[in-house]
Amino acid sequence: MRSARSIVERRWAAARLDAVVLVIRAEIVIITVTFDTLAYVKTLREAGIPEPQAEAQASALANVLRSGTGELATKQDIRELALATKHDRNDAVQRIHDEMKLLKWMVGLSLALSAATLTLLGRVAISLLMPH
Repeated sequence: MRSARSIVERRWAAARLDAVVLVIRAEIVIITVTFDTLAYVKTLREAGIPEPQAEAQASALANVLRSGTGELATKQDIRELALATKHDRNDAVQRIHDEMKLLKWMVGLSLALSAATLTLLGRVAISLLMPH
């Protein structure tokens, strides 16, 4: 049984390998986000934000945009994770179903053995109490 995490990790590894092949074949493909920090600071200053605070916000936002774009999940990532999770859930449901089936057999057998034991004990008790 493969877990959702192991499937996603393998697919991520395959995706990274595909990305490397893409870079080799089609030169370099880069996704960039352009962010004009000067215009952002100017907009904040015009809105009444003090300049040091506006510059700090612009710097923080620029860092987030620079570092965060490579870590976002794609629709395909989410689909793969949903599928892997569905498989894990189905496996768990199947295991529970199998265990319940076994439990039913065990309870049925226990009841049958108990009934047989009580019947034998009843016969022994009757034979001991009744003189022949």
